[in-house]
Amino acid sequence: MVNSGNQGVDTKIVELGEESGVVTLEFYPQDQPDKIEVYYEGRKIATSFDCSNNRNGYVGGDVGSPTCFLRFNFRFHRDSFVKVIVTAPDSGTSWQYNISCPH
Repeated sequence: MVNSGNQGVDTKIVELGEESGVVTLEFYPQDQPDKIEVYYEGRKIATSFDCSNNRNGYVGGDVGSPTCFLRFNFRFHRDSFVKVIVTAPDSGTSWQYNISCPH
């Protein structure tokens, strides 16, 4: 799945299916720092806090790497989806992420 956006808080439900496995998320914040968080069944399982050189979880622009790669184990239990939240507080920002199915 690919998603992109601008300033604000963007929340998407991403269907991953009923197979467990490793999921890769590639986050591309652009000119302004943005933050990404992934939740499964109400629990945070991945965040840009895990990216190198983040500032309070924000990456991009002059903060950290222009690309944040996150990998997490998706263990199907009840829900077949994750919730992905991108926080982009500054004007002039844009971002994109790609998320894989478990394998």
